[in-house]
Amino acid sequence: MDITINQKRFLIVWILIHSFALFVNLAHIKGEYYNKVYQLGGENREIKYLFTNSINQDQFWPFTDYTTNTFKKDTVGITPTDNDFNIISLRTTSTEYFNGVFNSYNFPEFIFYILIGFAIVFVPKLWSNTQPST
Repeated sequence: MDITINQKRFLIVWILIHSFALFVNLAHIKGEYYNKVYQLGGENREIKYLFTNSINQDQFWPFTDYTTNTFKKDTVGITPTDNDFNIISLRTTSTEYFNGVFNSYNFPEFIFYILIGFAIVFVPKLWSNTQPST
């Protein structure tokens, strides 16, 4: 069962992509960067992880949560008056996370997708009706 050069290239690229995904999750390489947007009465932050956030490890990739939002309300100033507190203003902080392209990629996903790659190449060869000539 010979494989063509294009099938070899496909397998090499396929295995490299999935090996990289496993590596960034095991080594916790996040590739994070921040973007802050200040608005009246609050601050919105975007935290983006290019590769992984190393959370949601119980989910199967690619069926995972790619974004997470958190909201937090803080008081900016409080003035005490006769056993009562007057809140001067409230500040709302919203943080949006992009959890990375390979979020929650682990060993089960690696094994599954490597087997899928080999199946893409070899299953059509097993099902072909052509017999090798002798």
